[in-house]
Amino acid sequence: MTRGPAAVVAAAVAAVAVAAACGGGQPAPRYGTGLEEAVAEALVPDDPDGVAVSCPEFDPPPAADGPPPTVALACEAVVGGVPVAVEARISGQWVDVSADAFLVDVAGLEEAAADRLSADLGPTAVDCGPDPVLVSVPDATLVCHAYDKAGHPHPFVITVTSETGDWKLSLGRPSG
Repeated sequence: MTRGPAAVVAAAVAAVAVAAACGGGQPAPRYGTGLEEAVAEALVPDDPDGVAVSCPEFDPPPAADGPPPTVALACEAVVGGVPVAVEARISGQWVDVSADAFLVDVAGLEEAAADRLSADLGPTAVDCGPDPVLVSVPDATLVCHAYDKAGHPHPFVITVTSETGDWKLSLGRPSG
């Protein structure tokens, strides 16, 4: 089964525009304790500690009358073991973040897979592990289990087929 980018995170909920994807509608995180922490929170709000971010050091411009100037920095994040180029735009104490990759919401994938598998297994619960997002790169895989109403596990694999979040579902254990 192949699904489109409906499962793509409305790109990291905190005003992140991920690649050419959709943007969020919530305010960007405040930049205070650390830029890296703010970027991680913007990319994966449900698990910012699971994101490694590296940004160059910079000195914020001095306060002046009028709106604060915007400073753009090129950062790198590692999400689920995949490097992602990130731009952090800092304005005053606020940071907006954009990334060069789609981040797929794993909970959305679980829900879509459960809907599809329920036709064959009856009411189904799906678990694809603890990671809240998957970086959408072709051939990225996610090993999952569907549980039927008796609680029996049925393994399957979700494979990303495009950089925009398309995916397919393959029943059975992963090969290899």
